[in-house]
Amino acid sequence: LLKMLVPKKNRLAVYSYLFREGVIVAKKDYTMNKHAQIEVPNVQVCRLMQSLKSRGFVKEQFNWQWLYYYLTNEGIDYLRAYLHVSEETLPNTLKKQAKAQ
Repeated sequence: LLKMLVPKKNRLAVYSYLFREGVIVAKKDYTMNKHAQIEVPNVQVCRLMQSLKSRGFVKEQFNWQWLYYYLTNEGIDYLRAYLHVSEETLPNTLKKQAKAQ
């Protein structure tokens, strides 16, 4: 396993995106310069998600060379504390959708 130091700015960008969306998708390609949605190297996104997965904060699904990560309830609590977000703030995956009339 490769240990990697991730700058705090990049960690905050990845964690903020993950908390806002509730999910994150990363191509299993560690040579990509940037992640598709975040201005962070893809390898750092994958390693941060691997770290969160080992602590039970995200669940991982692998399909066709893509890694899908979903926040768990424990992960939501952890990121709320890490990012100093209020209890009322929820990831987009938990927000109720307004019904079109």
